Amino acid sequence: MKIEILRTGRFRDAGGRPVEITTDALRHIAEAYDPGAHEAPVVIGHPRDDAPAYGWVKRLEVQEDTLLAELDQLDPAFLELVRTGRYKQRSASLYLPGHPNHPRGGEGMYLRHIGFLGAQPPAVKGLRPVQLADDGEFIAELSLPARRPKENADMADHNAPDAMEARLKELEGRARELEARMRELAEKEAAILAREKELEAERRRMRHDTNVAFAEALVQQGRLTPAEVETVAVVLDVLDSLPADFADKAAQGTAERFRKWLRDLPAKVEFGERAPASTNGIDTADADEIARAALAYQRQLADQGVEIRIDEAVRRITEGKR
Repeated sequence: MKIEILRTGRFRDAGGRPVEITTDALRHIAEAYDPGAHEAPVVIGHPRDDAPAYGWVKRLEVQEDTLLAELDQLDPAFLELVRTGRYKQRSASLYLPGHPNHPRGGEGMYLRHIGFLGAQPPAVKGLRPVQLADDGEFIAELSLPARRPKENADMADHNAPDAMEARLKELEGRARELEARMRELAEKEAAILAREKELEAERRRMRHDTNVAFAEALVQQGRLTPAEVETVAVVLDVLDSLPADFADKAAQGTAERFRKWLRDLPAKVEFGERAPASTNGIDTADADEIARAALAYQRQLADQGVEIRIDEAVRRITEGKR
């Protein structure tokens, strides 16, 4: 079964930009098509992914100013819907040059799929205005030409009214099942995205708590004042969030260098009697170790229903008063 899917002409995309389809462009599309690289499916509408295929494009050819597709393995139920006028229009979806999913590495245009359209009629006979979708795919719609006698003969055994009615009910049931499945997948995707946001928020909170505890440990050592804690923690939050390839190699490890600079600050504040060098096996000269111990102590108390501030947890750790 062969159908027309594209013709030469000048069109405007959804953004108003001119697009020209030439005979050479049609020939390139036909010659570049390789089912081994990407076999274009026959689908309903223009789905993004995870939609059933009702047939496949076996090959493409150019006749004068028109691109034709030879279809193969067509679903009989789908053919019945086309025959009864449920899907009168069709549209070719093409990968544009440079598209990240282009089967030929981005060279020229390549057929992505052929979508059959239902309720939306063509604006004029022949090609509709060209659309450029968000992901860079080119879509051109054509009205379905009169069926050739051979196509009518291929579907002659579906003409019995009772069989046709039963088949239509079956197809409507399958369509409802598909819609329910799509809703289910959309709900699952939304749940996954929401969970990812929750986890990211939890990671940011834990990172901030760790940085606050580190700064509070430096306060206990006299290297920072209490007023500087939140500023230092926020700066560390920003540095910790930088991507691994930020700027260049010289910029990598900035957060750790900043921490080392803070650890090496001279004591500028004395809080009376200096804390012992070690309490309960914790090195009070190591701000990172104090921070880890304080956070663990805070969580331990929280599990027992007792809430304390992180600065209090740090103080108890450094003074050995847990």
